[in-house]
Amino acid sequence: MAASDARDSARSRLAEVENRLHEIGTIPGIREAYGREVSKLYFYGRLLQERDRLLGEQADLGYAIRKRRASAKRSHAGVPVGADLELIATLERELSEVGKKLDDFSGARKRDEAQSISSEINKQRIQLGKVKQEISGIKQKISEIDPETGSDDEKARKASEKSTLEKKLQEKEGAADVIEEIISKQKERIRKISEGQSIGPFLDRIATLREYADSFQAGRIVELPSVEKLVGLGLESQRDHRAFTLAGHLGSGKTEVACHIAKLFMLENAIESGTIGPDESYEEAYDRMQLEFFSGSEEASVYDLVGKLKIRRENGKDVSPEKIAKLVAEKVEELKASSESVLGMSEDALNGLSERILERVLAASVSGGDMETVFAYGPLGRALKEGKPIILDEVNMIPPQVLGRMNDVALAAVGRKIVLQENGEEGLTVQSGFGIIGTFNVGRQYHGTQEFNVAQASRWNGPKVDYPSREESFDLVLSALIRKDRVRLPPQFRSEDYEKLIDLTIVVRHVQELFSGQTEGQRYMALRHGMRAEKTQLEKSVISTRDLLRKIILPWCDSGFREGSLDEIIADNILATAGTHSEDDQKLLVEIFLENGFFQGWDERRFREHHVVAVEDEDIQTIQGIMNEDEYRKNDPFHEIREEAHTRAGGDIRSMLFLGRE
Repeated sequence: MAASDARDSARSRLAEVENRLHEIGTIPGIREAYGREVSKLYFYGRLLQERDRLLGEQADLGYAIRKRRASAKRSHAGVPVGADLELIATLERELSEVGKKLDDFSGARKRDEAQSISSEINKQRIQLGKVKQEISGIKQKISEIDPETGSDDEKARKASEKSTLEKKLQEKEGAADVIEEIISKQKERIRKISEGQSIGPFLDRIATLREYADSFQAGRIVELPSVEKLVGLGLESQRDHRAFTLAGHLGSGKTEVACHIAKLFMLENAIESGTIGPDESYEEAYDRMQLEFFSGSEEASVYDLVGKLKIRRENGKDVSPEKIAKLVAEKVEELKASSESVLGMSEDALNGLSERILERVLAASVSGGDMETVFAYGPLGRALKEGKPIILDEVNMIPPQVLGRMNDVALAAVGRKIVLQENGEEGLTVQSGFGIIGTFNVGRQYHGTQEFNVAQASRWNGPKVDYPSREESFDLVLSALIRKDRVRLPPQFRSEDYEKLIDLTIVVRHVQELFSGQTEGQRYMALRHGMRAEKTQLEKSVISTRDLLRKIILPWCDSGFREGSLDEIIADNILATAGTHSEDDQKLLVEIFLENGFFQGWDERRFREHHVVAVEDEDIQTIQGIMNEDEYRKNDPFHEIREEAHTRAGGDIRSMLFLGRE
């Protein structure tokens, strides 16, 4: 009976769909429009296939060149000569031609030019903001001068001071006009570049978003353009066996990038050595790569890094540290109780003996002969022994005496022997797969970091890692939302929330710049207490890229994009957390979100329901009052950024993401 009801229900729904399609088919011009859409999508598909073919050819040529160069390094000459040199030159010419075709297809050169201009615009905006702040300060001073009061001398002095300030104001306003003119011309250049581009950039962006979504859903790092550049530098360093470092602020993704570089280097070596299974894809091989990882801390020891002695039973099972400690303590007390140690040591000498040496000497007598002492390699020892990369995370948190053990290793060439003193002067040969990648924390916020001496600094070289640009963050957000098989936003995603996504990435980037010291903000809420809106930065709080995705976007997606849920998630997962570190930071974050259209209609009570306690109704009213003033609207620091971001994220890409929904 239940099966019959289900069939009837299915038939009924199918009939409804058929009727609806028939109704749509009667709309004038609908069939022609649909045909054009199908033809366009078919055309796009053919072009994307050509792009994929070129990318595959580019990867194959790059691999062939690297393999030929690696083979030449192992030859007697040590460099490509003769036929090898000619073949490499031919392959490089072919690679260059493929690269040009890809550039022409995707409009990469034009896009790079536009991004460079956009970067210059951002610098000019920062400068313009500073000039406008100076203008506001001068206007404030002028308004405070009353040349009609006081003695004649005071009136003359005030008049002179006011005249000087007015001249200075004119100069600053003139400087602001010049900067605004420069920005206007640069924006016009970007517009012309965009108009002159073909369909290639649009298709390239669609394909890129699809690849991003594939990587995100597989749990792998998304290779944004900025990440791709770092990966290229890192792989070159690993191939040349030079220590590579990534320095950056909290949440800039440096550790994730370091691990990605290490795994790609391991994958290259696996391909060259033929250790990838016949039925194993490169993605599967990448996922199974296990690199060595050492996390820096003030308590780290040489033994943690290199390795240390352990006691185990003859059957190969380790003895628990608790049991070792108990057995050794009992034996030490037994030796101390005798007038003359059986080892020929005095009590003072016995007390000063290293615990690890003591374990080794006493192992046999403690165990009764059924245990043995072995050396357990640490991350560095295993990386050297097995020929794989090691990640040294937060290098400048590692004590100097521990980091000093890396000085010789960092410069060791392939084939050279590295002596491990901790294991009886054992020598391990540096293999071609061994590599070192370090990460550094930079900035004023990090405690426990240490300055390097000259010798150490010379061994650690690499670029600084910045946070993703607004455009990259927006693409990351889309990669977490869209379906990889069809570049579409989820059906329950509301079209009006698309603008919210853009505003969110603007806020996140601004917060990151305030935290990393790249720019300064203003605390308008301070005006509530009669104070000036002073320049300020975030001291303890930042919204990292990981936070953006894991704490905001994915929970929002899980909520079904329910109306109002985005603000609630931001309050719960970002603002409330910030308040546990700094109420000043929490208040500034609320202010920035309010300036960008979030938390509309929220009051003190609503914020407190979400554990945001630093903000009061008077603060909210103050910032809302400022935002309604003509002067603020005229100099809104986010206006042009929002305008540009919404323009870039609109157009064809927006239509594609909502195809079939609007």
